[in-house]
Amino acid sequence: MFTCRTVFCPALLLVVGPAIACSFGGDSGPPDPLGLGEQPQAEGGAAPLDEPLEPFGDDEGDSAEDSADDAGQDSADDAPQDTADDSSDDPADDGPDDSADDSSDHGGEDTADDSGDDSAPPPVDCDTPFAEIIWAEDAALTLPMSLITASSAIGDPEMARSVVAEEGTITFELSLPCAGEYYVHGLVWDLVPGAWLNPDADSFFVDLGGGDEFVWRYGCQTLGMTRALSWQSLAALQAQPCNITGVSVFAPEPGDYTITLRNREAGSQSAVAAIGALSVSNQSNYDPYDDYDPYD
Repeated sequence: MFTCRTVFCPALLLVVGPAIACSFGGDSGPPDPLGLGEQPQAEGGAAPLDEPLEPFGDDEGDSAEDSADDAGQDSADDAPQDTADDSSDDPADDGPDDSADDSSDHGGEDTADDSGDDSAPPPVDCDTPFAEIIWAEDAALTLPMSLITASSAIGDPEMARSVVAEEGTITFELSLPCAGEYYVHGLVWDLVPGAWLNPDADSFFVDLGGGDEFVWRYGCQTLGMTRALSWQSLAALQAQPCNITGVSVFAPEPGDYTITLRNREAGSQSAVAAIGALSVSNQSNYDPYDDYDPYD
């Protein structure tokens, strides 16, 4: 357990950045969802998201096969070998051949093994830029969070979403090479960009590994976007509607960490809060669009 230096107490320490405020269009209401550029729609006005993925298969039957292999190996090893040893009267079996066998079986292999074990992995250069994208399909989900396909985006990325308020999580596992500050972006879905007051889910609860959560209302950052998918930097909601502050995280030491997102708002069809990936970098100017642009 790590000690905390801020109002939160996560395993990854939270660093708060400058405040960000979103402007609104008075009483004009949300933009027309059809104004999302080239966002394709299925026939009949259906949502531009496909059906959930099929579940993965299991490994049943492995134990039975292993048992069969073991049984066959044991029976083959015991009977024929013992018969051959007992029936042989050749005195040479106990002489020079044994020494040669022992030498060949152990001498050369031990030398090779020892020389390999002495080679240590190269040291990590913490001055080297680090950036990684962790996809939702590689993260751990708890129901009712599930995967659906954003078929309108390049590569058909899998998006994690729940339609039940405050239920369903997705946990991303991070392997950070060095202690230090890291900058996080999320590939988020916002059917109607902007933090409008009509039903349009666009927020998550975020836990940086210590059990405490803050609200990330990424709809405050999507205002002005023309497509439903975009990369947005991690931010904490300080007050409604859109008083938010940017967030970076601090790893006290190299190692494995987690970031968990929990659904916050109810949704339906494509009007859901959804996330397809997290990007993590030790460079404050890192742009995840350089590695993946959903529409270009």
